[in-house]
Amino acid sequence: MHKKIDNLLEDIVREHEEDRLNSKGESSEEDILDLFLRFKEEGEFQIVITRDIIKANIFELFTAGTDTSATVIEWAMAEMMKNPRVMEKAQAEASLQVQG
Repeated sequence: MHKKIDNLLEDIVREHEEDRLNSKGESSEEDILDLFLRFKEEGEFQIVITRDIIKANIFELFTAGTDTSATVIEWAMAEMMKNPRVMEKAQAEASLQVQG
């Protein structure tokens, strides 16, 4: 699994590098990956920014967003299971929203 994720991140980094080369700085839009690549190219930091560091940061940003949401949902469901009245109220509210 780790190798598959690394390959996916490598493809994403490579694609951004190619886009940067093809645009020759003409694009005014930079995302976080473009910033990491620019910092790597400029080499103005006390630490060396490597591909592995870039991939690790992109992975952390992605998982931080999904892990936080999953944790909140899990916690909320556990609390509702301990309190059936709250669960019934949440179910009724969700049903109203679905019905429109």
